[in-house]
Amino acid sequence: MGACRPVAPETMVQQPQAQQSQSQPVVETVENPVTVLDFRVYVTRDQMLKLKGFLKENGIRFEPVPKQ
Repeated sequence: MGACRPVAPETMVQQPQAQQSQSQPVVETVENPVTVLDFRVYVTRDQMLKLKGFLKENGIRFEPVPKQ
């Protein structure tokens, strides 16, 4: 099974825009904290494209697992 770890507790800090670089960063409350889930899948090319499409359509952020 994959590893699971929370990304952010209850708040996220947005990076200030260039013209606001001297002011404080904006802090917003997150109702549903994001969790990172690492797992490996074995798929055909067609399945991979469908999985990628599903993740994009549902607003699920994904990225390659870092090599260690």
